[in-house]
Amino acid sequence: MAILKRVEDFIKNLDEKEFLQYALIFFTGFGLLLSLIFYFHYKVVNKYKTQLTEINKERNKTKEILTNYRLVLQQREKVEDVLAKDKNFFIAQTYNNILKKLNLSNKQLQAPTRSDGDTISGKIEKRLTSNLDGLTMETLTNLLTEIAENERLYPKELSIKKVPGSNTIDVELTIATLESVEESE
Repeated sequence: MAILKRVEDFIKNLDEKEFLQYALIFFTGFGLLLSLIFYFHYKVVNKYKTQLTEINKERNKTKEILTNYRLVLQQREKVEDVLAKDKNFFIAQTYNNILKKLNLSNKQLQAPTRSDGDTISGKIEKRLTSNLDGLTMETLTNLLTEIAENERLYPKELSIKKVPGSNTIDVELTIATLESVEESE
């Protein structure tokens, strides 16, 4: 209380000009202090907003990775189920059956070549490369559809060459399947 009494006495003893000078100094200082407080407040808020945006981006990336991981696990499970269904699957025999079904056996002038692809997660990729001559786009489409309908087969590579002076094409087709490493040995 004594301090307030002293301040009150000090203010009462000031003439009007001195009072205005002190009031101006006080309000200017107070305004500067408020401005500094607001400046640092908004600076900190902006910093946190930026960090929050970065964290949100990382969260979305993590979410996408987890979604993709779940999808991979589902696909892996599906592949395991398909492989378990038919342990005596032969890619060449299945391919020849498809060719016979579509009456394309005569378009294959030489026997298809077999090769092994990459080994990933205990699965080895078995490839079969075949050359077919004198096909139309319709027959090629039918062949690819039949291959796609077989859940054990998938097209790996396709090379199409137009036969000059004809409405036909020559095709080099590589199809593949996955086998467990134990099955292939």
